[in-house]
Amino acid sequence: MVEENPHKKDIIPVETSIHAIACRSSWEQLSSKEQAYAYFMSRACWEGSKICWFQCSYESPGLFVLLQLIFQNSEHTHVKGLHDRCIQRQICTEEEFTQFLAYCAAVFQNTGNFKSFGDTKFVPELHNNKFLAIVKASEAYE
Repeated sequence: MVEENPHKKDIIPVETSIHAIACRSSWEQLSSKEQAYAYFMSRACWEGSKICWFQCSYESPGLFVLLQLIFQNSEHTHVKGLHDRCIQRQICTEEEFTQFLAYCAAVFQNTGNFKSFGDTKFVPELHNNKFLAIVKASEAYE
């Protein structure tokens, strides 16, 4: 009998979908006043959300800073560069890199490392040594 991982509920599965939102056409239909309102409202939400990181857990603000440094200028080519570097240097497998990205996306989505309803902490599905190796492979670490 295969024993199920007791921490299975505490990880973010790689099957988690990440979707881009195509909003250019909707944005272009707004007047310049509406665009300014939407822009400044989103800036206020972004700045205000930072308190959530401190309210989530002790380590969440550090995770935020770390992941922001790794993914700043988060164009697809930047993530692809980290991916290619990790694969070429045999730092991790494709699956492990996907596990890393799924965890990072979940941390950003939940403004911390607890699921949005707040009572379940989640951890990366990959081993902590692999997580650290991927972080060290980033341009931010160098």
